[in-house]
Formats: sequence, C-alpha cells, structure tokens
Amino acid sequence: MNVQINTRLKASIVALLLLLPTVLTANALDVVIKTAPIVPHGLIAGEPFDITMSMVDLDPAIPGIPLKKGGTVKVKLPSEITNLGYPVSRPGDAKGCEPPVLAKCSSGGMLDGWPQSPLLPMSTIDYDEQSHTLILTSAADSAAYSLGAPGFKLVHLFTFGFKNPDNPGEYPIEIEIQPDPTSSDVLTGSAMLAITDQRIPNVGIDTTQSIHLKGPRYQNTMFQILKPGDTSRNMSANLWDAQHQPIVGASISMTSDTAGYLLSNDGEVIGALDIKAPQDAKGFYLLRTPSFAAKTGLAGYPTGRLVAALRTAPKVTGDYVVTLSLKDGNSIEHTLRVQ
Repeated sequence: MNVQINTRLKASIVALLLLLPTVLTANALDVVIKTAPIVPHGLIAGEPFDITMSMVDLDPAIPGIPLKKGGTVKVKLPSEITNLGYPVSRPGDAKGCEPPVLAKCSSGGMLDGWPQSPLLPMSTIDYDEQSHTLILTSAADSAAYSLGAPGFKLVHLFTFGFKNPDNPGEYPIEIEIQPDPTSSDVLTGSAMLAITDQRIPNVGIDTTQSIHLKGPRYQNTMFQILKPGDTSRNMSANLWDAQHQPIVGASISMTSDTAGYLLSNDGEVIGALDIKAPQDAKGFYLLRTPSFAAKTGLAGYPTGRLVAALRTAPKVTGDYVVTLSLKDGNSIEHTLRVQ
C-alpha cells in the first residue's frame, strides 16, 4: 500500500517537473482592446471585426517586445465571431487583399506602438479554423530599441472577413506571443471584447500627416519629445458622427490658451479641446485647419480628417497633454514632452 502511494507520489512529482519549464516561461500580458482608429465600427455588434490590442505601455520610453524572425502572435477568437470565408492574407499577397480594398479580405499586423506604424516587412497572417485562431508571424527581426522605433507593442486586426458577435456583451479573447521561435518562452494574456450596439461619435488617432523618413512609415504623434519653442508634429484625427458618417468642415475654436470647442460646419458644438500645459508656460498656441474629406490608411474608409499642431512656449519645459473629445463620444490624447 505504501509502495503504491510512494510510486504515485513520485509519478506526480515527475509530471509536475515536466510542466515547470512551460509554467516558468509563461508570462502574463496586460492586454487592452480598443476599436481600431481607421474605422468607427470596430466594436459594434454585427459589424466587421477591427481592433487594436496593446500589450505594453505605449510611452516610447518603455521598450516593446523584441521579436525574432518567425516569432508568432496567436489570437484565439471567441466562437461568437463569425468567419465569412474571405481570404486571410498579408495585404497584397492575395486577390481581394490589395489596399485600399481590404474589405474583401482579413489581415493584420504587428505595430511599434502607435497607429499606422507596422513593423516592416509586414508580418504574415494565417487562420486556424479548428481553434478559431488568427496567427501572425514576424517576417524579420525587430530593430534595436529607439524612441522612434520602440519595438512591438500593438496588434492591429483589420479582419473585414470576420463579423463581430450579433449581440452586445463581453467576449473573451486570448493571446499568446512567442517572440523567438527557437525559444520556449511565451507571453500570454486575455481581455474582454466589449461589443455594443450603440453607435456614438468616434475620433481615432491618425499619424499619416507625419511622414517618417527612417524607421516606421509615419512618426509617433501620440508621444512626442520637443525642445522649448518647437512646434509639434501634426496631431491628426479621424472624425465620424453618431451615424458613423465623416465629419467634414469641423473647426477648433479656442476660448483661451488651454481650452476650445470643436464646432461643426454650421457652428454647432460637437466636441471640446483641452490643453494641460506646464506651469508658467506662456505664449504657446495651437495651429489648426478645418476637417476635410479623406480616406483612412489601408482600408480606404471615408473619414473627416482634422489636423492640428502646438507651438510650445519658449524657455519652459514639461508636459503638454492635448485632449480632443467628441460630445457623447470618445476622446484621444497626445502627450508632448518638452525638455
């Protein structure tokens, strides 16, 4: 009897030890899911599934996840998301997946930590039907860390061939990252996909007005480092109303150095602008133009594009935080660090 118990105990210990490498190398990710900034409907019931998933703080001072060629990101979808049978492909690799007609396919990419900044060359993407999992594979080693290319922080799934759940609710999504295909180290996490049927005005960060000559195609406008008296990079936004139609002709009217309204082309207040400035900052001002008709990157989705820049105060250091919000809608934030 004792021999049997000891044998079983030894077998259990051996089994546990065999599992230890997996347990010790599985690290938890802090996953945040948002609607993608290139469409207004990424989290709307019954609409195409279009989201971003962040795993690392988007402040560029914090390094992202180093990737080796062949590193993978697996995103297990809830069963309530429907695959419509369109091609799953890297943009341009399959018929129907050529920008800007991605509405006929499903795709995705790994990003540096801000919109429109895929790691290049773009990752490949596959779909495992049995597990209902999208699999992105890195096409190259990620670049060495720098403020202009902090490393892998975001996944953007622009999967127009997958339909959101038909009913509002919260649905779990699981993610597993293996940064190096030659290592057993994995990062895992999960988050709830919050699906709603309530359409609201939507604003999404757009970086296509700030072209990058080296590194990612477009520069990071969400977090910028400037010198006193510098003018920021263009802080650009995509605007949609509650019916998800482009907001064109909207303008920012400043009521003080630090506050203003977003007005529609007929003068109606549809949003607000707030600037939190460093103490003692004086003489800073906002440059802006009315929103104009445009199309979002990759998908070519119609939008209203609002572009603004901030001229910072001379001789004063500190952070400016510029927040643009839509009435009854969401908001976006830009941090300008002057040092």
